[in-house]
Amino acid sequence: MPGARSHALRVRGLGNTMCGLPTGALADEMLLEGDGQIRALFCLGGNPLTAWPDQIKTRAALEKLDLLVVLDPKLTQTARFAHFVVPPKLAPEIPTMTYDFEELETHSPGWGYPLPYAAYREALVDPPGDSDLLEDWELFYFVARALGLELEVYLGLLRQPGDPPGRSVALDMQKAPTTDELFDILTEGSRIPLSEVRRHEAGRVYADPEQKVLPRDPSCEARLELGNAAMMEQLDEAAQRPAVDGDEMFPFRLINRRQRNTLNSLGRDQWKLVAERPHHPALLHPDDMAELGVEPGAIVSITSRRATLYAVAKPSADLRRGVVSMSHAYGLDPERLGPGEDPGAPQEFSMGNHTGALASAELDYMEPHTGIPRMSSIPVHVRPAKKPSREPDPGTPP
Repeated sequence: MPGARSHALRVRGLGNTMCGLPTGALADEMLLEGDGQIRALFCLGGNPLTAWPDQIKTRAALEKLDLLVVLDPKLTQTARFAHFVVPPKLAPEIPTMTYDFEELETHSPGWGYPLPYAAYREALVDPPGDSDLLEDWELFYFVARALGLELEVYLGLLRQPGDPPGRSVALDMQKAPTTDELFDILTEGSRIPLSEVRRHEAGRVYADPEQKVLPRDPSCEARLELGNAAMMEQLDEAAQRPAVDGDEMFPFRLINRRQRNTLNSLGRDQWKLVAERPHHPALLHPDDMAELGVEPGAIVSITSRRATLYAVAKPSADLRRGVVSMSHAYGLDPERLGPGEDPGAPQEFSMGNHTGALASAELDYMEPHTGIPRMSSIPVHVRPAKKPSREPDPGTPP
């Protein structure tokens, strides 16, 4: 990706964000030729083909890239399209600390540790002697050094009252730092020094200082704003927006749901975690299943204007009628992803696809800030279907 981009993207009037470019528009930016086209993508631990909306467009975009590098210890669906797959060192081969999990509490209430716990562990084992493995961050460091770039680590993007002020720390581009040296930089000024945390092999719960509500900063004029005008205007627009032409032809609405023991596309290949559901179930109200003539455990086809996928039907009385509920970010067989003989016909996918296959970035685009199309409440048909020829055998681990 270009080292510097304007705040405005070339599609849909979208802008850059604190988290980077909106993923809902990345496929478009890869496919749209001309000045500013994204022609290279480094993918660290992500799996765009099972996460981004509109899989057909996502695959076309990944295939158009001049360079796709995936850093992952597993050959993910996205990695199958990569020019280079870089397997990093695994967790026991690198030092680690609880910094990432502690920092989650600054993202959302309920995240992070419920207690002020911190831990550090050195690497437990060395990588194989004949291997040439890097840590994730090392690949970016050495690529930047080869390109003659200077790198800085910014500290304090998400700060709380009492935290040290944010600042940038320049890295030595001649002598690569160690991971422990980066840890020291990241934790500089922390309430509990990392040197103290390193002393306790099993980690430790530390005393939590008393929390006080401080007086308002005299220079701060911000107020809690309820019912922001722009937000309310968009909600009104959404409530009054007429249905997309053709929605009435689809009697069901597909909504997403969480599953235990998995996070996004992580954990799906761990048999012990998914043994109770080795397939990708579609939950329906029992009365809807009876009306469709579908028995529990039967295969159903779920069709939107964009695609068709298959799933094992499972009754769930806590759903409203007319709703089918499935988890997001499941895998797929890449060889069966893409246009068929009739480019205008819905595309069929094998068992285990994620619901983004049903989303269309063209027909259902409606979000003006992130560019994300409709990913839930997708109009669909649900019908009994024959068992797909490539359904995984539920009796054996994947």
